Amino acid sequence: MKKKLSLFLIFFITISGYCQNNSPTYKDIVTELFKKYDASSIYQSNTILLEKREIGWNVTTIYTETKDTITELFWDNHYKKYNPIKFPKNTQIHVDEDEITSFLNSSSPQRFNSLKYYGYVGWDDDLIKLYENKKPLTDLELYSLGYAYSNYANGLLNDNFDFSISKINFKLPISKNSMTAEQLQKYLSVENKAINCFKELYDRNPKFETIPGQIGIKYFNEIASCFLNLRIYQNEEVAMKEIDGIDMYSENYKLYAKSMLDSCEKDAILFTAGDNDTFPLLIYQAKNNYRKDVLIVNTSLLQDERYTLMMKNNVLESNGIPLSLDSNFIKDDSSEVLLFVESSNDVISIEKLNSVIFDEANFVETLTKNYKTIPSKYFSFGKEERKIEWSIDQQALYRNHLIMLDIIATNNWKRPIYFADYNSEDSYLGLSKYLMFEGLVYKLGWKEGITSDYEIGYVNVPKLEENSKKMFQFKNKNNLPVEERQLGMNYRTIYWRLAEYYFNENQFKKAESVLDECINLYPNNLSYFSFESISIIESYFKLKSFEKARKIKNQLLQNFINKLDNYSFLTDSERKIKYENSKARLENLSDLFEKE
Repeated sequence: MKKKLSLFLIFFITISGYCQNNSPTYKDIVTELFKKYDASSIYQSNTILLEKREIGWNVTTIYTETKDTITELFWDNHYKKYNPIKFPKNTQIHVDEDEITSFLNSSSPQRFNSLKYYGYVGWDDDLIKLYENKKPLTDLELYSLGYAYSNYANGLLNDNFDFSISKINFKLPISKNSMTAEQLQKYLSVENKAINCFKELYDRNPKFETIPGQIGIKYFNEIASCFLNLRIYQNEEVAMKEIDGIDMYSENYKLYAKSMLDSCEKDAILFTAGDNDTFPLLIYQAKNNYRKDVLIVNTSLLQDERYTLMMKNNVLESNGIPLSLDSNFIKDDSSEVLLFVESSNDVISIEKLNSVIFDEANFVETLTKNYKTIPSKYFSFGKEERKIEWSIDQQALYRNHLIMLDIIATNNWKRPIYFADYNSEDSYLGLSKYLMFEGLVYKLGWKEGITSDYEIGYVNVPKLEENSKKMFQFKNKNNLPVEERQLGMNYRTIYWRLAEYYFNENQFKKAESVLDECINLYPNNLSYFSFESISIIESYFKLKSFEKARKIKNQLLQNFINKLDNYSFLTDSERKIKYENSKARLENLSDLFEKE
């Protein structure tokens, strides 16, 4: 079983809440496991894996010390019942919900719930055999078949996907034109089957939803994934043939991609993280011959050695990533995760980070493997007026984040560096106080700004004002797919942060004007007022614009009642929790401001 970070971003693209043939959901299985057995004690020191197979749900335990692997049938599909397993019984009256949540967060519940089989080597092959010749297929079955083809196709190229079948892997050299003609034909044959499944589903039911959005964006992302694979494993010419003549992405997403690229200065390096902030930009650059000077670097993919090494080469009209780490380090398994041991409070210059991680004194041996370690969480970069210092409050540094630091150090302020909005503070490696919020991107600078505990970076007012004036108008504002409604949420955040800046500067009329413009441009019918809109309501309350605050508040509550939000992947229970928490917060705001 291979369990590494996925290479080509086909992660989190599944549907939540489906139950195949009345089989329990992933959460049901985990809850029952922790309810009946003392799974917590085993999970703390060993590996517990769940397998969703034709016979039912298996629980596989890999014991750290002995390396023994024991697989037991926990849920029997035939008899529709739970079987006893050889775990110690749970003697506690109450189940530790935090342990269950931790276990769920460490895995992929959506994949288990949406796919008939998952969680073991060969699940994709089993799904292909099950559905390939079945006619007709339901929407979910067609989606599952496409997902299985996609996983299988990527398994031909690399072994970075969960539960890859090692025997099918081409074992390609790290170079351009790495596939033979026969290998290229086989890869494209399987990959195009995946693309065709998603296209058929897109044509049949364009509202079918996945985590990145409706099936249309998944279909286009799959083509873009193939394009990126071919660019890395073969060459630009072969990659371009796969997108030639295909009109990819909606007008709104094309404009979003253009706006992202336009937000960057010339020759910029732009760090992205996911499917929807990477693929549309790559395709827009390639198909429109536009802003090819911007180097798009997906930080998730930096965990993969091939992607990292190939990105050192020129890409389109941009120089490759500046990197000091050598190929041997990038290929070394021990560099996948570096542990913080905090043996000192010394400040480590990231320009000299190589000497730290290669120092034999900073190696630690565990029962399973040896790790490189970093003795301090305090870092610095640059000199004199361009020197910055910060800390990284994490237990470990993954290889992709180490490579990000090395790119920043090796670049040495020569090219402007930007980050997309990741919605995760950990992704910015503690650099928040040096990140200038400019709208769709954050720019890394050397001047420290004032930041809050709940927002990334500080507002670069002139640039944010300039970018907000160039925000595009959405096409076809009514009935937007969920991924475009989420874009609307992102644009509201831009206006809200600018309004908050004006409020803190006592420019109250200007703050209210910005909020009014935001609601006018991005109203409820474009993107439902949802959990994130509470910040805008609070700003109106602070400005004593109670009527405007109440109007959005009432619409938001009505949206909750009607189950209208911009998060299609939420289950009813998750939505209820968010609703209750949001309602309580809104009531507190009313009490705080309206009763002053």
